[in-house]
Amino acid sequence: MELLTQKPEKNPKFIYRGSPIPPEIRPIWKISLIALILFKLCRAEKASPKKILVVCSLVSSHKKMKLLVEDPTLNESQIEVRLDPSVDRAIDIGLGEKLFKLDELKNIQLTERGANFSRRIMADSELFLEEKCFMSNFNKNFFSDSFINRLLEGRS
Repeated sequence: MELLTQKPEKNPKFIYRGSPIPPEIRPIWKISLIALILFKLCRAEKASPKKILVVCSLVSSHKKMKLLVEDPTLNESQIEVRLDPSVDRAIDIGLGEKLFKLDELKNIQLTERGANFSRRIMADSELFLEEKCFMSNFNKNFFSDSFINRLLEGRS
């Protein structure tokens, strides 16, 4: 079959079938992940934007989650932190949807609506299985500001 010699059909039809979007880049996935991070890993259900960016980077990678679970005291230079701009966008959307609010120090905090949203995610046995399993290995004090800063210093 020679493509260059064929005549095109009269009135061809193009059918848009869409393309699948991986869940990791969907805004609702990031918003849900941030809500879970605030709910499960942050004292007073609030954190700095820097902390949210770093923990999202850790939770978004199977390799990083495995490294931290196997050896929580590992050298911070072994973990590469990727600061994803879509996390900032998800925070903005979450603020607009009143799932999060900013405190006086510009930390992101769960609202009551956000906490209820997080509880529903936690109660669902089919959502965020890996992420919830990972988060269950750590208490609210593990991802301290000093730990986050050490991870970021390892980036340079």
